[in-house]
Amino acid sequence: MRPLKLILPALLLPLLTHAQTPPPLVVIADQTPVIIEPPKPFVEVSRILSDAFAQRSHALAAANGNRLLAWFIPALSLRSQLDEKPNEKAARCRTLQVQITKEMEPVRYDAKSFKALRDDNTRGYTAIGEDSTDAIFAMLDLDHLFKTSDGQKILGVSELGPDSFTLCIAISTQGSDQLGGRDVSKELANSMRLTREWFALLRERNPK
Repeated sequence: MRPLKLILPALLLPLLTHAQTPPPLVVIADQTPVIIEPPKPFVEVSRILSDAFAQRSHALAAANGNRLLAWFIPALSLRSQLDEKPNEKAARCRTLQVQITKEMEPVRYDAKSFKALRDDNTRGYTAIGEDSTDAIFAMLDLDHLFKTSDGQKILGVSELGPDSFTLCIAISTQGSDQLGGRDVSKELANSMRLTREWFALLRERNPK
């Protein structure tokens, strides 16, 4: 069986910042400076692993034109990434990425237009809660994900914070998991919890 990784791309209304102290990382989104601080135990590595970040950025831009703003991995995984030898595939680890979709970057959303965007992108998908992930995997047929790499399926949608929506996507990957096999439904629940906490942290760092 091929392992699954879970990606939760999330869209939020633009966040404004009035920070009084230097932030750990500031990115520009729609001409607005935004403080990006990861939840613990993640650390920002786009500058430490600059070559790997550049590769990710180029791959993302080539695939769909999206712009990669920041990349985070757990602090404990940073050592293995730094110790990676030339021509050796790095061990997989948990990843948080901040990216902007090409067609949405120049658009400003008010409450009405954001609701329309959310409705258009979530219509027909099952609502998922942090306590209902087991039921989702019991209902879905994911056999095709184990037969090919880079296969993907949208599992459903979740609301993990105000003015946001989160699509939960399962993607099949190749390679070994340095933490061993893990229950995918529990991983989804953990990812949803982490996303909810990250939303709260971003809003705290970027008050309107």
